[in-house]
Amino acid sequence: MSRLIRAFAACAALALPWAAHAQASGDWIHDAQKSFYAATVNDSGNVFGQWCDPQDRSCTYLVAFPASCRDGARYPALANGDGGADSVTLICRGALDGRNAEGRPLYRYAFENFDQVDTLVRGSRRIGIAFPIDGDAFRVLRFSLAGSQAAIATMRGAVERGPAPGRQNTRDQRL
Repeated sequence: MSRLIRAFAACAALALPWAAHAQASGDWIHDAQKSFYAATVNDSGNVFGQWCDPQDRSCTYLVAFPASCRDGARYPALANGDGGADSVTLICRGALDGRNAEGRPLYRYAFENFDQVDTLVRGSRRIGIAFPIDGDAFRVLRFSLAGSQAAIATMRGAVERGPAPGRQNTRDQRL
């Protein structure tokens, strides 16, 4: 339970608007009403989870941590869990408004291949993501997946039902 309290506290500290309607499921929090996400916050205040757009019913896995990046840039990484390991590509999606538990700004990275990460998440109790940093060193992020299945299923069920009647997408699009 203390991990759940830390997750809510971290989201509050980040002042992330998507955490406002959160419900708990194990070490994960989810929102199936407004922001449509299922995510967890690790002990370092970094975020991992799945975000969906109910308008087009598309979802993506994201990880957010304090390593600056150039929007749109691609970075190699390794994802590992009980369900196996796989090389993955992370795509920078820019900075978040909030900060992690250490007060550092967080940057969003989307996983290029949704199914690849989804297979690892569904078959694991914990996931690790390693990526190269300066010189010959690696940084490893670890996240608990306890409660992820229920959180993701609840959120995805709402996404599959589609947007509320009368609500139309006003998001900017690149055509």
